[in-house]
Amino acid sequence: MRHIYEKIILVIPACFFTFKIEHMEIIFGILFLFAIDTILGVWASLKYQIFRSNSLQRAVGKFSKYFLAMLNAWILSAVFPMVLGWVFATVGAFIMITEAMSNIEKLALLGFELPGWIISKINKQYENLSKDKELPKKIMDERDCENNN
Repeated sequence: MRHIYEKIILVIPACFFTFKIEHMEIIFGILFLFAIDTILGVWASLKYQIFRSNSLQRAVGKFSKYFLAMLNAWILSAVFPMVLGWVFATVGAFIMITEAMSNIEKLALLGFELPGWIISKINKQYENLSKDKELPKKIMDERDCENNN
């Protein structure tokens, strides 16, 4: 049995064992933003009284997609570092920006006042959410209806 493990380890290229501090920083950033997004999502669901267990299932699905995307990006970066070394950081940055935008939207749904001039440049929907008090409930209801179908 020991020989099988040794053979498996020998066929894995050495590049797969190189995990740099930059990789850890990107992964930590993604996990941090994802955790904040999940907490804000649960908070918004509780505030608008539409909390359902399938909302948390969506979070697990989103986490799985992020994990697979980062795993594939890491493999590409490890196998072809000279050509595709940038892929891991780029995919990680895309995921972090997506999560940051989601966090901003959820903060607006919760009624937090954020600097409008910054948000309007990033996301026009914030202006609508901050001005119309009924729109957040409508959006949360629509999301709930879409996910139940």
